[in-house]
Amino acid sequence: MKPTPIEDKLLLWAAGYAAGPAPAWVPAAAGPAVSQRLVARALAEGMAGLLWRALNRTGRTEILPGPARNRLRSAYYLTLQTNTRHMAALRGLFAAFNSDGIRAAVIQGLSLLVDLYPDPGLRPVSDIDLWVLPDELDRAEAALRCLGFEATPRYPRLLRKGDLLIDLRTQIMGGERIRARRRLLKIDQRRIFANGRRLMYEGCELRCLCPADQAAFLTLHAIKHNWERLVWLADLSRLTGRWRAAEWDAFRRRALELGQPRLPAVVVYLLGLLPGGPPAAAGAADLRLSSLERHLLRRRTRGALPKWSSLALLRAGSGLRQAELALESMFPRPAVLRQVFAGRGERRDWQLYALRARQLLGLLRPPGPKSSADPHPT
Repeated sequence: MKPTPIEDKLLLWAAGYAAGPAPAWVPAAAGPAVSQRLVARALAEGMAGLLWRALNRTGRTEILPGPARNRLRSAYYLTLQTNTRHMAALRGLFAAFNSDGIRAAVIQGLSLLVDLYPDPGLRPVSDIDLWVLPDELDRAEAALRCLGFEATPRYPRLLRKGDLLIDLRTQIMGGERIRARRRLLKIDQRRIFANGRRLMYEGCELRCLCPADQAAFLTLHAIKHNWERLVWLADLSRLTGRWRAAEWDAFRRRALELGQPRLPAVVVYLLGLLPGGPPAAAGAADLRLSSLERHLLRRRTRGALPKWSSLALLRAGSGLRQAELALESMFPRPAVLRQVFAGRGERRDWQLYALRARQLLGLLRPPGPKSSADPHPT
């Protein structure tokens, strides 16, 4: 097995870092080429703030040459500035929703920032993800319009106000676009919503997922997107880092209720790839993970997974449901493909599917350097 490049080791260390000195293997200095690769990877993986914090807390920022160190520090402060605005907007949104009796939950990155991360500069957030049940959608949209948000042309439920974006969802697993994803969860999503946890943020009451549902959702979301960002593993590390055996048992029971019994095994296996391994309270990784699944998860320590990984790692139940999920993920409805291929002019349905087939053939190539574009947006 090839040795892990030092930039990969540093990012994995930062993803799991909580406190204490730097490991003995952290170099005294990194050359310009390694530093450039490290900072570029940290930015692409959403890990710039966490890497800066780990190096700064351990007094090791000097391992980077001046230009790389300044770039990493600037990324941290830019994230801090952007997220401060996101968090202020979130407080205003929930103040309005609570006043109108609109029930909503904040999910994904921003829910973690207000609950788990002590510093808004540690984790980048590009938008505010809100989840409302379908019968609350009209009232939520009306409230957001009153606050100055407007729907974007391509994505009606992606609302914008200046550079603030709100992704308004009625299906927690993205079932609005890929309907087969609704079958990823065995129980009615209303039960998940009702099981949500309330927390106070600067005097405003917010709703987020309970810890077990949060762990399940974050894992499914990351699998759905082929674990494209290492910060998602850092999220799970922070969420579960202080869990005791009782919390891990509750997560296993909840995953079974959700119809995703393998999720705790995936989380434990991935945490075991971080320096120090998984928390002792988590127990051993479940042997239900196949050799292919373990191989794919191990590959994540060295960069992006193949774009077909989600089809191998997601489980929708029976073989027929699994085939339905795979087929619709690869060839979604024409309305979704028109979003994927926006800017290509008006195309007939068969032309859209021809473009998709060509795109999927391109995804079979080995992953190259990450770009800012999402080659598999569904």
